[in-house]
Amino acid sequence: MIERSLEFLLSASNALTAGDEGTVVESHGFYAHPSRLALIASLLGEKFCRSAVEVIVSPDTQSFALLPGIAQYLMASTDREIYIASATSMANSHYFIPPYYRQFVAGRSVLVIDDVITVGSRARRVCDAVRQTGGHVAAIGTVYDASGRFEVTFADIPVRGKLLSRSSVSPATT
Repeated sequence: MIERSLEFLLSASNALTAGDEGTVVESHGFYAHPSRLALIASLLGEKFCRSAVEVIVSPDTQSFALLPGIAQYLMASTDREIYIASATSMANSHYFIPPYYRQFVAGRSVLVIDDVITVGSRARRVCDAVRQTGGHVAAIGTVYDASGRFEVTFADIPVRGKLLSRSSVSPATT
């Protein structure tokens, strides 16, 4: 039921489009709607409220807009402070945690969020940056798994959560 409601929400935001490989989620479609973004963030937060996450990190892309809502949901559910940080992309496509955020990541349990996982390489590079900073990647989450291989790609991360996958979304009509 939640999948169909979320699918309707994304469709209403013009975030679902038909592509060569089937239905595609265009995340920019829901970022323009704060109430829809807050709902999506809450749904993601719900996936991780039982984990011991202390920090949420995302790439320095639109995904970062989800972090405050997820953190608020987790703080209300767990009654503990949750920090947020972004990983910055370098010219060689690698990511690093900027100096200011390192104090929040080092030695802590981290949830990595990437709004759409197509292949998983960007999320994997963010996980690498968290580890290089001394953080522990305890969980990974996405709004949409376009690869259909989310669980396999991130099998080494204990807690994985996605809201939708390519196989769970009805074909888009355009």
